Amino acid sequence: MSTGTLEALEDLPLEYCTTRTQVVMLRSGARIPAPSLAVSTRSPGRRAASLAWNMALLQHSGRQPVLRAALHPSDLRYQSTRLLWQRLLASLLDRRRVVTEGDLLGRRSGRRTAQAAP
Repeated sequence: MSTGTLEALEDLPLEYCTTRTQVVMLRSGARIPAPSLAVSTRSPGRRAASLAWNMALLQHSGRQPVLRAALHPSDLRYQSTRLLWQRLLASLLDRRRVVTEGDLLGRRSGRRTAQAAP
């Protein structure tokens, strides 16, 4: 993300923004490494490439303390991407805890955040 983009975002009432590889705290400039799993559903080729890309990303980034899952409604329209998400999430849920980005940032800054309902 360019310096100009970050400067423009700092003028907005936002706490953070994200890139494909990190969460950026806008006030402090702190960056939290947080690779994002995401798929592209625009075409059959993109859906196929998403499978290979995400499996490789998971292997490469799987030991990162924070790994984000960018699941979108359109991802569930297609069986191939729906099955990909099911496999990815099942694998991750065996060894990770689910938190929102807001909860992650609250824990990092020490402020209290709302607890999820059981």
